[in-house]
Amino acid sequence: MRQKRAFGGLYAEEGRPGIAIRLMVGLHYLKHAFNESDESVVALWVENPYWQYFCGEEYFRHALKAVKDLSWQSNP
Repeated sequence: MRQKRAFGGLYAEEGRPGIAIRLMVGLHYLKHAFNESDESVVALWVENPYWQYFCGEEYFRHALKAVKDLSWQSNP
């Protein structure tokens, strides 16, 4: 809940819904806690149900939808 208060003002009310704050903060924490790259933390998140639960997921996911939706940005 503190995360929502701290970062909630950065989200707009209009447009596409933002990525969950708990997911973003959780991935950032895991990245730095385990000294992983962006790509490796996403790969490890997909394989690890404990990491997914830590980031707020209630059910096991086979892909990180937020990253899949943004994959077009990496194309030249």
